[in-house]
Amino acid sequence: MNVFNEALKAVSLAGIAIGLFSALRLFRFSGDGTKADRLLSFLILLGTANIVHGLFVFRASAQGPLILEPLQFLLPLGIVWHLRALQGKRTLSGPDAINIVLPLAFILASSVPGFFSLRLPTRMPVFSLVMWLAMAASSGFLLLPVARDIHRYRRALQDEFSSLKGIDPGWLRAMLILMGSLFALYALLAVLMLHAPEEVPQRAILTSLMSGFTIILSWTSLGRRPPPARGCRMEPAVVDLPDPELLPRALKVRERIETGKLYLEPELSLDDLAREVGLSRHQLSTVLNRGLKVSFFDLINQYRVIEFQRLCRDPGRSGEKILTLALDAGFNSKPAFNLIFKKATGQTPSQFRKSAAP
Repeated sequence: MNVFNEALKAVSLAGIAIGLFSALRLFRFSGDGTKADRLLSFLILLGTANIVHGLFVFRASAQGPLILEPLQFLLPLGIVWHLRALQGKRTLSGPDAINIVLPLAFILASSVPGFFSLRLPTRMPVFSLVMWLAMAASSGFLLLPVARDIHRYRRALQDEFSSLKGIDPGWLRAMLILMGSLFALYALLAVLMLHAPEEVPQRAILTSLMSGFTIILSWTSLGRRPPPARGCRMEPAVVDLPDPELLPRALKVRERIETGKLYLEPELSLDDLAREVGLSRHQLSTVLNRGLKVSFFDLINQYRVIEFQRLCRDPGRSGEKILTLALDAGFNSKPAFNLIFKKATGQTPSQFRKSAAP
């Protein structure tokens, strides 16, 4: 048991160090201190504070309320607020109230003299059991609708950018799953503690779980880019072109992309292309979505896939690495390239190159 406890302690110490480093880095370097980055840093610091709290076993007493443990109710809000900031939305919303009121209620309850004397036969405080179960329920209520918003935000980004490297919100979906799993484990542990012997290190286990979440969140945040300065509009594009004009203008857009090989620019955006073809961003978005029935992201990456295929068939480049050819075709991320190519062709890049070898 001592070895197990030491291992849990090591995980917790690692979480504190990595969490502090990542939070400070977000404040100082990432996104020029944008609101979204500050909210993400808040989320990491909140997780780190709870690790410190659990590692050093600060307990409530009659002299003061328990604060840090109930503040874990704010963890789901950190994800929600970060996403809203990326979208340019108002941070606070009505459903947030439940995860603000509940921690206040538990903080006030913990200040009642003798409150922690209520214990189960296993010596587990009734306060902890109720709080962990409430965390699991409230986090699920708050986080489930967010998955839909992440999907919409990603679609909106694809309408503006040809590459989502560093700004793809898919990592937020992974954080939702991870956070939901964290609170589900809290609830499971609470139920198991109803029958577990007193010597089971419940606090150390909870602290190591929080540490694991904080480490993964911190590590993931380090690979992010600042959100686009222009923002990403979530409303549909304004249709300000009559339908008969869509097809001719769509063909002109394709012609400009092809003749100028604009798809070779890894950071090509909707605004960049709009300037090239002499349309407003709204007009261009309408041409692509209604005239060509394709998003800006998919259109540009179709050209990049074709360019990669052309390079693979070039005898003069047969000895070059796949990644080199992908970069020359306009891609700037190997994982994104692999996913896009497989979706477009049904083959991996290596499979295609083998079949297309001159």
